[in-house]
Amino acid sequence: KNDVPAASADGRIKCSGSSAMAAKADIVLAIDTSGSMRGSRLTAVKKAAIEQFISKYRGSRMALVTFGETVDIAEPPTHNLSAIESKIRTLFAYGGTTPPLEMILGSFELKDFRKSQSPRYLVIFTDGAWCGNREKNIATAESIKQMGIKILTIGCAGASAEFLQAISSPDCSIITTDSGISEAFASIAKKTQQ
Repeated sequence: KNDVPAASADGRIKCSGSSAMAAKADIVLAIDTSGSMRGSRLTAVKKAAIEQFISKYRGSRMALVTFGETVDIAEPPTHNLSAIESKIRTLFAYGGTTPPLEMILGSFELKDFRKSQSPRYLVIFTDGAWCGNREKNIATAESIKQMGIKILTIGCAGASAEFLQAISSPDCSIITTDSGISEAFASIAKKTQQ
């Protein structure tokens, strides 16, 4: 009943206005590495992120942020997407779910991303509730969006559809199951390259 109506029957994400991502863009990929991501779920996310998403953006610049017990810039913005893939392959899950938005908004390492003249996108994968104040997280997301950065989210398992819709850009959120993780990443890649 409260599901996000962002994914149509074909699983594609609907984003208002122009296509979400140009061929050359600045992208921050933020992946939940909290304890609930252990095992097959994290394995599926790694595989899908590499095969269905990162491989589509050669020529773009990408950064990798992980958020679990802590928030880390696992790989600062780079055109070397092989470095992003390598970091993704080494991810492991532990601890709680620390929200990544304040780090993305304020990190010195992401300053060039925030100031870039290229189209900028923040893609977040999460599977549960975030620690901290819900309203503060939503306000931080609004600050990011006001900078002209489009936020797209994928949620599965315990993720709140309503919360992800609140932090996402209009109609840029999808809720999936573990078995749909690959299709969710593929849907973002297809939609953002139209």
